[in-house]
Amino acid sequence: MSLIKFFKYCAFILLLVSMFLIVKVEPSLAQLAEHKLPQNAAEALANTTRVTLYSLESMSPQDTSSGKFYRYKILGKIELDNEEAKKATGAFQDAISGWNGSMAMCFEPHHAIRLNSNGHVYDYLLCYMCNQIEVYEDGKLISGLGATGSPDILNGLLTVAHVPLSYIYSPEYKATEKKRMQEDEDSKARWLAAMPESFHPLWSSKIENELFEPTPHPRYNPNNKVSDRRNAILKPFHTALDNEFPDIGSRILVLLKWYGSGQGPWSGSPSYEAYAAALLFDYSTQDIVATINETKLTEEQTEGASRFFGLDIAFYQPDDLKLLSPELKKIFLEHSLQSTDSDKIARAKHAFGNH
Repeated sequence: MSLIKFFKYCAFILLLVSMFLIVKVEPSLAQLAEHKLPQNAAEALANTTRVTLYSLESMSPQDTSSGKFYRYKILGKIELDNEEAKKATGAFQDAISGWNGSMAMCFEPHHAIRLNSNGHVYDYLLCYMCNQIEVYEDGKLISGLGATGSPDILNGLLTVAHVPLSYIYSPEYKATEKKRMQEDEDSKARWLAAMPESFHPLWSSKIENELFEPTPHPRYNPNNKVSDRRNAILKPFHTALDNEFPDIGSRILVLLKWYGSGQGPWSGSPSYEAYAAALLFDYSTQDIVATINETKLTEEQTEGASRFFGLDIAFYQPDDLKLLSPELKKIFLEHSLQSTDSDKIARAKHAFGNH
């Protein structure tokens, strides 16, 4: 594989993985009021008439080439003045003022501007995909804000000047991204279809984007403290599930099916899939093992059990897994080897290979 192809591949993987980590923040009025640039950086952006506009690309760890803007590869740059400079700075201002509350847990900027004001150099790095902007004064980070908008104006200025754009704006990437988005929609529909019926009245876009750590129950780790917030979030789900399925084994099986119907992959998944894992953590290993040993598992239940035992659970009760049948251990291990995370594979081998 050539260096260019390898670089594109790494960049694409980074961007793809980041899509699974998008969260929706519901900012309060106070947060919105504080969502603004430091005064010096805001004044510099508003008053400058000369701007250097950069086209950037994400860097793979193997890319040691020169020509970086901070830690990002420079694809090209142009000097702007007067009306063009106003267009560029206006795009950055609009991205900040138009922030919609969404922000991803990544930062892969593909546009940046540099300008001089009052003896200082200001750099603004903008990531439309991750909905973030970073601002530097004389090379020191002074602000990080949410940002929302379209790259069309900045891309237009760069294209007219024959400056190459990031790979994410190529037809190849756009086609791949369109396919991925469709797969995400299909996966979410499959996930919702597998959801226990009693959960539907509880589910909402706010719940879906509620980020919380599944947090194994203290029975798995005596030193682990379960947060009140986690328990408060899960309590109505437990109540609904108990009412819908009085039998504990039925509850475990429906949760395993739900978890196994998720998108995955084994190296990451949409944040909302944490609900299934968290609910499963509130059942003992003995109860889960006893249930699956007594049941001919469906494909989804097998996948869910493999993920839960192979990747999520910290084995503070390893003796319980001795009760798993050799056939299930083999199946679970095969599923677990799909992971790209060496630590997760090691845990799975420990869980299914040494008992």
